Amino acid sequence: MSWPEFVDQLGSRLASSLHPVAPHLGDRLIWVLVVAAVVVFGPSWRWVCPVVTVIHELGHAAVGVACGRRFRGFVVSPDMSGHAVTKGRARGPGMVLTLAAGYPMPGFIGAVLIWAAIGSASRW
Repeated sequence: MSWPEFVDQLGSRLASSLHPVAPHLGDRLIWVLVVAAVVVFGPSWRWVCPVVTVIHELGHAAVGVACGRRFRGFVVSPDMSGHAVTKGRARGPGMVLTLAAGYPMPGFIGAVLIWAAIGSASRW
């Protein structure tokens, strides 16, 4: 068997084994999108923004501590910017992970809260 025949056979087997199925989300997705739009575009963003900033900075701090750095504190400015202060090596994977951890943390926490809400709502 030649390489082109092998690749063609592999591709046809993969294509036949994959059956895309549309997920049944029902009304839950609509409610999640409505709540997200109200929070982001409505007046409630004024109260949500500091929480998002604190969660972002706590993401830096938590991963920094998990990587062996020492947490010194964090600062949230009136314009809702902030920074976490950790002490440790200035180079290496711990520093890279600490720097990268803040951005996905609010989304991760939001996904966990949505998952918990959907899970508890489905038990009713």
